[in-house]
Amino acid sequence: MCSATQGEKAALVEELREEGYTLKYLLKALGLSKSTYYYEIGNVVVKLFCNTYG
Repeated sequence: MCSATQGEKAALVEELREEGYTLKYLLKALGLSKSTYYYEIGNVVVKLFCNTYG
């Protein structure tokens, strides 16, 4: 069985946060640290910027 990557977990957390769930509990449920979450979300933003304006 495959497990989700850190980036996939971060994306899931981001979607659930938009629905009103608390970050603290989402991170705990997925076993994701806060720093890893913000790192992964930052990577997505940088990739989108580079693809758009790069």
